[in-house]
Amino acid sequence: MCSLCYLGNLMKNFTFVKNLLITISLLSVGLFANASDFKVDGCLGCGNDNYTVGFNVEFDINGTPANGFLYLGETQGSQYMYFEMPLEFVDTAYGDEALAHGWANKKDPSKIRPFDKIIGSDRLIGFKFPNSGNEVKVDIDVLACTEACIQSKKAYKDSDNTYQSSGYQNTGGKSKSDGDDYNNNADDIFAQQDGKAQIKTTMDYNVGLEGFNSLNSGATGADAGKWLYHYGFEFEFKTKVFGDDIANLTKDTLANYLVLGDSHASSGKEVDSPDTHITGRCDPDCLTTTTITTTSIPEPTSWAIFALGIVGLSLSRRQRN
Repeated sequence: MCSLCYLGNLMKNFTFVKNLLITISLLSVGLFANASDFKVDGCLGCGNDNYTVGFNVEFDINGTPANGFLYLGETQGSQYMYFEMPLEFVDTAYGDEALAHGWANKKDPSKIRPFDKIIGSDRLIGFKFPNSGNEVKVDIDVLACTEACIQSKKAYKDSDNTYQSSGYQNTGGKSKSDGDDYNNNADDIFAQQDGKAQIKTTMDYNVGLEGFNSLNSGATGADAGKWLYHYGFEFEFKTKVFGDDIANLTKDTLANYLVLGDSHASSGKEVDSPDTHITGRCDPDCLTTTTITTTSIPEPTSWAIFALGIVGLSLSRRQRN
């Protein structure tokens, strides 16, 4: 009898250990399976973005170098890119706050940088993706109105406007800030959602913050302090535009997949930077430099799996008792 009791207890303990291992395994999957999912929102570090390769991008500002960044990552067959301009070149401050960011008008100090300097022509010029000989060239403006912008006495009526990242158009649209696809090939490489390319900028993120208004930069309420001042451009590609081995790209091999055009801002703090070029890898140090610091928390599905695991352990313990 004692032998049978011992055997029975041994089997119960085995069942408990098996359930424990299964629970730990499920919990690990729940917590980490989604850790590399990208969220194309124009904000570096606000989601589960896992950019694994970084490059320094040097701007020439009146003879003084300023450093921007180019980040690359991939997951589930898609590839992603985030391009960030240096604050010394341009930032998203406007209205009264612009004065503190060095936007004083040298000819007339009383004039401040208005919001419409951001809507219009602040953009990337001529990003080229060789794409196996089928070159794709696009301009991306940092912000646009979905329709013609509505103003009243030179002030934007935010309640009547919908602001968004411009993406690109292949029709040469006449509205402000429409971006351009020069050769109608962009749809071949950019991921689409609801008929629009997955391209977002920091200003697209900013206009979604609580307290946004076009009179003065910054956010209020629960989103105070979340405003992004960098000009950042985030892209999702539906093909492997950077090849099959982004981890081993160098500045020289990257040139086979991407050619930077001239960066442009109207108005820029100083001048345009015609000598924008990639100078080399910067990881791992620059990969820890994010625009905004966020706290990583488990996905909702992770909490559900965790809860199921606790229930499973509880039932196993009850069975053993």
